[in-house]
Amino acid sequence: MMHKKLNILVLGLVGVAILSSCLKTVTNNNKSNPAGLTFFNMVPYGPYFKVQVDGVSIGDTTNFPYAFGWDSLPPSYRSEFAGIHTISFLDDTGAALVTGNNVQFAANTKYSIWLFDTLTSFGLNAVQLQDSWDSIPYGYCFLRFLNFSPNFTPVDVWYRNDTNGYTPLYLSQSFMGTTTASAATLSTYQQLVPGQYTFVFHYSPDTTNTVVDSVRDTLAPAHGYTLFIGGLWDSTGTKAFTKGLIHMN
Repeated sequence: MMHKKLNILVLGLVGVAILSSCLKTVTNNNKSNPAGLTFFNMVPYGPYFKVQVDGVSIGDTTNFPYAFGWDSLPPSYRSEFAGIHTISFLDDTGAALVTGNNVQFAANTKYSIWLFDTLTSFGLNAVQLQDSWDSIPYGYCFLRFLNFSPNFTPVDVWYRNDTNGYTPLYLSQSFMGTTTASAATLSTYQQLVPGQYTFVFHYSPDTTNTVVDSVRDTLAPAHGYTLFIGGLWDSTGTKAFTKGLIHMN
């Protein structure tokens, strides 16, 4: 299995400032104001893997199952020192599938690392996103969209609530393995009014606005959500297309 470098990008988010110059001065033995870290497995066919942080095993596919159980429970964030870390995904032989040697975490900030399949000879890759926000304005909620479906790209996401017709939310959103968007852009949430929503997915561009699939759920005030698609479109079994809404808090 070819070794792949973790895709670590400069991060930013609504209301959150990260100063890389400050991060470089923080050592991994600083236990004050730690960061939070969680993982998401978006590889539809597997594979078996173990996750290591700074060479210490923290879980495997049992702890981080593929696209399962996130629509009802928020992710658990483990406490990590603010500073620079090494993150690795290992196969069942102990060989590295994906490794990042300069993964930076700011104090009092939550991060997620998403493992996904590129469908190329390079195999797996991963992206680090920032999940935190300073505050959600009163009477609103936050939502973002991530595309982990390699053969369903680009995609348009429209939404409707109980009082309005369909409105475009995200247009021409590329698969994570081909997008040129920065991690700052991918991390950013959009502000919505709470309520029951239907999110529909279209191929982009699609002048007929044909609905390919949809997600319906209720967004609560003062909560953040990640809407996602994954798996292979028009496939079945372990590679089947999936979609969901993750409650981030």
